[in-house]
Amino acid sequence: MKRVYQKDDKVVVEADSNSFESDKILIATGRKPNLEELKLDIAGIKYNKKGIVVDKALRTNIKHIYAIGDCNGISNFSHSAMHQGMIALINAINPLPFKIHYDRYFVPWSVFTSPEIASVGLTQEEALKKGLEVVIIKKDYASYGRAIVDGATEGFIKVIANKKGRIFGATIVGENASEIIHEWVLAMQFKLSMFDILMTQHSFPTISMLNKMVSEDWMMGKLQQSKIIKKIAVKLFRV
Repeated sequence: MKRVYQKDDKVVVEADSNSFESDKILIATGRKPNLEELKLDIAGIKYNKKGIVVDKALRTNIKHIYAIGDCNGISNFSHSAMHQGMIALINAINPLPFKIHYDRYFVPWSVFTSPEIASVGLTQEEALKKGLEVVIIKKDYASYGRAIVDGATEGFIKVIANKKGRIFGATIVGENASEIIHEWVLAMQFKLSMFDILMTQHSFPTISMLNKMVSEDWMMGKLQQSKIIKKIAVKLFRV
């Protein structure tokens, strides 16, 4: 974003290559947990600027007291709070010392704009900063007949993986992005690979077929780089 200014009765936002006009502009300034009314100091519960301090089992420093959701500052999403609540309940009633850790589960996020935006795991920039050797697979909505028929060709699916098919992250911009992101969440959570997505039958012509098409592109790229496949092609087709 370059600048924002008022023009007559409109708000104009200038980006790198485009400008946008709107009636209003919403500025999200962030949020912080409201802990004052809880009187945590009296209870002896530790907290900081981000929220109540918890361990991976969502326990506070007083082990029979748990803190879930926005108050612990881990992940400020309603679905994350609900998931943490489930984990905390299981841990609280479990008499064994082995507890479920919240960080074993990937947290997706969605923005319900038009088109929708959804993501889980690492972005391309984050993966490169970590020094990971990754393969970037991107599939445009416009390449799929269903999206064309729906008039929803704007958008793409971008998956961050490696040559072996391990999935590090996925970002989707487009129709039903908030719905079809969950296949990537499940795959990453249970350490499934691009090959597993490829071999999963998807009902045609659903929008989620784009997930399978991305995995097909990954496999085609892998085959094109395979020395064995090239040798076979030379023998069969003399290319």
